[in-house]
Amino acid sequence: MEENKDLYDLGQLQAIAKGNTAFVNRMISLFAEQAPRTTAEIKEAYQQGEWEKLKALAHRLKPSIDNMGILSLKQEVRQIESLAARGTDAEELPALIDKMEKVIGQVVQTLKPVA
Repeated sequence: MEENKDLYDLGQLQAIAKGNTAFVNRMISLFAEQAPRTTAEIKEAYQQGEWEKLKALAHRLKPSIDNMGILSLKQEVRQIESLAARGTDAEELPALIDKMEKVIGQVVQTLKPVA
């Protein structure tokens, strides 16, 4: 299986799975199904100024980003959570959310279950 190292690295997920390919495939499927939906909810919460919801959604997405080895979003999701916790519209939030939406979209497009 070829991995796009720039987008994600399934090494940690595979380590957790200890050779259980079905588990890895299930996690990939769950991520592909849930991450874009959560990202859309994050964008909507931001647009509505719902800071608590935004913080909770970023917090919920954090382990998925970590387990999928999406290093380009590791700090960003934490920054979104932290900025939302302040309850104010930080000027960097739109760019962070846009980046997250774009990268998750790319990851989902390139992810394929392990054979």
